[in-house]
Amino acid sequence: MYRMPESISARHVDTDRLRMHCLVRGRDDAAPVVLVHGNLATGLFFDDLMDRGPDDLLLVAPDMRGFGATQRAPIDATRGAARLGRRRPCAGPRPRDRAAAPPDRMVDGRSRDHAVRDRPPR
Repeated sequence: MYRMPESISARHVDTDRLRMHCLVRGRDDAAPVVLVHGNLATGLFFDDLMDRGPDDLLLVAPDMRGFGATQRAPIDATRGAARLGRRRPCAGPRPRDRAAAPPDRMVDGRSRDHAVRDRPPR
């Protein structure tokens, strides 16, 4: 049976759109790094990385909408491809939706052969 590392805790975060389940490791006042899983996975995808991660970061691995213990809420796909070419082409997580998203946040995402990284401006 799987046993979550003791260094990781689980939290629920209520946003203006849904209730998200997140795995968290680190101090709340540390620089946050949001780890976004790919299709057909949950935040548990990052448990080994989180357990071995540095102590000076707040690692947050949310279960995205409809996955794991996050609320299954409707998705508004009416905007579709009309948003392509703009700075934010998809309706994924928004900084205002996250519990801790100061301007110095970092985001790392994985989905099969693709990766997304967002780092704070220098």
